[in-house]
Amino acid sequence: MISVYLLTHSYPVGEDKFFDEVRIIGLYSNKKKAKGALLKYRYKAGFKSHIDGFYIEKWEVDDNFQWVDGFITIMT
Repeated sequence: MISVYLLTHSYPVGEDKFFDEVRIIGLYSNKKKAKGALLKYRYKAGFKSHIDGFYIEKWEVDDNFQWVDGFITIMT
């Protein structure tokens, strides 16, 4: 199975910090490239104030996103 690596950046926002501001930075063919992009972005404006907000996730191509049971919406 083919794997790709998703690099995102997020941090909590709002008065109660209940929601996250999320940015998808890129999709990479290997983890080394994703880490290289992280190193490039971590000192840029908007990212450097939330340095711990980077995430690299491994995804399998041609696989479902684990929504097999559906989803629920939480209204606040």
